[in-house]
Amino acid sequence: MADRVSVTENKANVLKITNITMRRFRFRKIKRWYKNIHQLLFPLKEFPVMHHVYDVRELFFQENDNQGFSRYDIIVRLLAIENYYGENDFGWVLYRKMQNKRKGEEWETAEERFVELIKSYEKNGYDDKSEILINYDLHLWNGSHRIALALFHKSYSVSCQLQAEWPNVDYGINWFIENDFSVNEITEIKFRFERLKNEIQVPFVCTLWAPVAPFYDEIIERLKLVCEVDSYRDYMFNTFNYTQMARKIYAVDDIEKWKIEKKIEYMKQNIQDDNWVIRVVKLNLNQPRFRRKDSTQNTLSVECEDIKRIIRNCYKDKLPNYFHDIICHIGDNFYQNEFIDKLFQYQFLNVAEIIDAISSYEYVLTKTDVPYMPSDFPKNYPLGKDMDIICSKSDFNTICEKIVISLHSMSLPYSINVIDKSKYHKMIRVELDGHLIYQFDIASELLIPNADFIPQMLKRRVGEQNYYKPILEDELVIRLYEVVNNKQKRHHIEYLQNHLAEFDAKSEEFLNTEAQDVLKLLRECANGESLLGGGAQTN
Repeated sequence: MADRVSVTENKANVLKITNITMRRFRFRKIKRWYKNIHQLLFPLKEFPVMHHVYDVRELFFQENDNQGFSRYDIIVRLLAIENYYGENDFGWVLYRKMQNKRKGEEWETAEERFVELIKSYEKNGYDDKSEILINYDLHLWNGSHRIALALFHKSYSVSCQLQAEWPNVDYGINWFIENDFSVNEITEIKFRFERLKNEIQVPFVCTLWAPVAPFYDEIIERLKLVCEVDSYRDYMFNTFNYTQMARKIYAVDDIEKWKIEKKIEYMKQNIQDDNWVIRVVKLNLNQPRFRRKDSTQNTLSVECEDIKRIIRNCYKDKLPNYFHDIICHIGDNFYQNEFIDKLFQYQFLNVAEIIDAISSYEYVLTKTDVPYMPSDFPKNYPLGKDMDIICSKSDFNTICEKIVISLHSMSLPYSINVIDKSKYHKMIRVELDGHLIYQFDIASELLIPNADFIPQMLKRRVGEQNYYKPILEDELVIRLYEVVNNKQKRHHIEYLQNHLAEFDAKSEEFLNTEAQDVLKLLRECANGESLLGGGAQTN
C-alpha cells in the first residue's frame, strides 16, 4: 500500500513538474512573439558600435545602485583567482558551484578555460585587443572573467566595445540565495565585495575655490547632508600659484582655455584680500552613477553633477560677481580625481632640500627675481615654472645626478624625466601625466660668446638665503642675452630698464655687437615698446 502511494505521489510530482515546464515554455513563446510584434511596430533606432577605454573600477561601481550590487559573479571569479594564487582555499569551490548553476554540465570546461586565461594574463598581461562588452549605460554584459583579473592585477584600464541593445544580466545576492548557496558562502562573497570596494574606491576631490572661503565650514556641513565627507584640508597660495593650480586642475577637463581664464578673472573679482585659500574636500561615493560624455565618450559622475549643482545654487547669490564654476569643482571620474589629488601633493617637492644637496658645488641660480617667484623661495616655488642653474663644467654631471637622486628620494607621485639638450645642458622635468610641476634647467654653457663669463661669474657669486646667485652686474648680462635671443620677454626687458644704471664697464666687456645694440636701444627707449613690437610674452 505504501509503495502504491509512493508511486502515485511520484506520478503526481512528475505531472506537476511537467505542467510547470509547459507553462514556462508557453510563457517564453508568448514573450518572444510579443517582442517580435513590438519590434515590427516600433523598430529600434540603429546605434553604432563604439570602442573606448574605460576604468574597470568605474565599471565595477556602475553595477552598484539603490537595489544593491548586481554582479557578485565578479567577486566569485576574483575569489577563484585568489585561490589559484594560494590566497584562500575556497574560491574554486564557489566558482564551480556558480558555474554549475549557470551552465550545467559546461562548468568543467569553463574552469579549464578560466585557468588558461589566468595563466595567459600572468604571462602576457592584459590583451587590449580583447574587448569587454558593455552597453551604452556602461553596464557589463560579457567579460567578467577579465574584469576580475584586471581587479586582481590592479591593471585598471580595459578596452571596451559599447553596444546599444542589451540583455538583462543580474547576479545580485538574491541569485545566490535562490541557487542554494549557504549562509557562510554568501557571507564570504559579501565580505570580499566590501573589502574590494574599499580597496579600489577613489575619493572624489571637491575643490572649494577662494571666493567662498568665508562659507567653507558651512559648505562642509551641507556636503555631509548629501554624501560621505572623508576628510578636508586647506591650502594657502600666492596669487600666481593659485591661478596655476586652477589651470592645472582644469587641464584634464575638456573645458576651453578661455573659459578657464574667465573663471580666474571672476575669482579675483570676488577676493577681498590676498588670502588665497583652497579647501580640498574628499568625498566617498558608493554609487557615483556614471554616464558617458558625448563629446569625449569619457565618464562623468551624475552624483557629482548633483552635488555641484546643490552647492552652487546655495552660494552663487552670495557672491557679488558670480561666474559659473567659481564656487566648487569636482573631478568627473576616477582619473581626474586621482590627478587632482596628486596635484595637491606638489608641496612634497622640497626645492630647498635639492638646493642643499648641491650646496658644495660651483653653481648659481639665475633669473630668480621674476614677478611670479614666491617671496619665501625656496621654501615655496612657482608651480609649473623652472629653476635656472648655471654651474661649472667640472660639476655639471654631479649636480644633475644629485638633483635626480634627491627627487627620487622624495617619493613623489610624479614622473621625473631627464632631457639632454646638449653635452652641458640638461632639463630635469617633474611631471604629472605630461603636465609640468617644476623643471630644473642646468647648464654650463650659455649663449654668451665669451668663455670667461661663467668662471668669473661663479667666483663673484653671492649668497641669498640658502642659495647662491650672480652679482647684479652678471645677472644683467644674462638677462640681456635672454632679450637678444627673444625680444618678446617683457619681464626681462623691464628688469633691465629698472637696472640700466648698474651696467658698468666690466659687464659690457662680455657683450658682443648685437648685445651692445640692444643695450643702446634700451637706454634710448623710455618703456621698451620698440623692442616689444606692440606685444610681449610675460614669461
